[in-house]
Amino acid sequence: MGKTVLFVDHDDERSGSTVSLEYLVRSFSQSGYKVVVLSPKNKDQARASFGATIDLLHFGTKRFHALRLSTHAATKVSLASMQGSQWIAHNLAKFLLGYVVVSRAIRSVTPDLVYVNEHVVIQASVAACLHGIPSVIHIRSQITESGHGKIQRFLSWLILHCNKQVFAITEVEARQLGARGSALRKLRIIGEFIPAVGPPLLHSRLRSSFGLPRLKKVVLMLGGISNIKGTLEFLRAAIRVSKARNDVLFVLAGRGLSNVEMKQKSYFQECQSAIRTIGKKNPPLILGEISHPLELIQCSDILVSPSTLSHFSRPVVEAWACGKPVVAAGTEHMRNLVRPNKDGLLFPPGDENALAECLLSLLANRELRRQMGVAGKRRASLEFDADKNTALVVNLCNSLLLRK
Repeated sequence: MGKTVLFVDHDDERSGSTVSLEYLVRSFSQSGYKVVVLSPKNKDQARASFGATIDLLHFGTKRFHALRLSTHAATKVSLASMQGSQWIAHNLAKFLLGYVVVSRAIRSVTPDLVYVNEHVVIQASVAACLHGIPSVIHIRSQITESGHGKIQRFLSWLILHCNKQVFAITEVEARQLGARGSALRKLRIIGEFIPAVGPPLLHSRLRSSFGLPRLKKVVLMLGGISNIKGTLEFLRAAIRVSKARNDVLFVLAGRGLSNVEMKQKSYFQECQSAIRTIGKKNPPLILGEISHPLELIQCSDILVSPSTLSHFSRPVVEAWACGKPVVAAGTEHMRNLVRPNKDGLLFPPGDENALAECLLSLLANRELRRQMGVAGKRRASLEFDADKNTALVVNLCNSLLLRK
């Protein structure tokens, strides 16, 4: 094809949305595109994520490690406060800096298409629009409603005005944009990218590689220590379950307290206290970042997604791909995704007692766990197949360039 696509990566670490970006980079490359990635990741991180065949443009300064704006739904700030003024100044600086960085990349690469991985780098779409380069954007999360929704409405307008194609991962992300008329025609809902997962060849050896006992049932949470991920609810439910059963190992994997999250220090301490309480009789296993989360999920019996903030939980669908049942907080996203008693169980967000009851009922019913795992695997294959969904994205971008 001989076309060049410039991907704009928003994260200096490996998150769920950048995992999805990895599938897109691979699919565009296999379709004959020359792929260039503008990323805050260092060379080793970028090569590990995107492969050795891509061209890397690195961005990073001492003050700003990434270009992303603080416009995620988790951000709650009053624009009339001192904190709000600082928030506006910080985002304005990031927006202008991002515009300059992406503009330089466009002049250097002269791409046929700019692909923006999240709304938190919307300045990349603005730069592409003003340089006359078609851009597409993936909306993977909700936009903050700070300022009585004014920020959300403004960013939604930019998203719909500056991009030729908008991909939303669920109806929730699509609906927040408020698209009307001709803007609706550029908006497509395409599910996340999850690979097909076969059965582990040596289950006992795989468990051993993670330090998991062979005979205990494993209840897993991915997401590390974060209040919006619901870590404390998971740990407090583990205390209740451990009092009732001694054959269950609780595993927590993911990032701990990062520098960005120092304001959550008291939350971190509460989580540590809960971990010590569980550990008196049944010590949990605390893991850091996992490079192969699907293998860890394959070793587990139940996956828990106790998020307190509504967002698409990639581990839920990854668990389905591995044939595992899930227990999830009944946020708006999960109510739209999980079918209770068919492919998972839901509990009221923030209710650790209800979470514990769900876990106890599933742990006691092996056949129900098997049935939910089978139903979830079917859903993952039909709705979230990585090859099928990335091919759909590539084909839509091909059509966009042909129309140009």
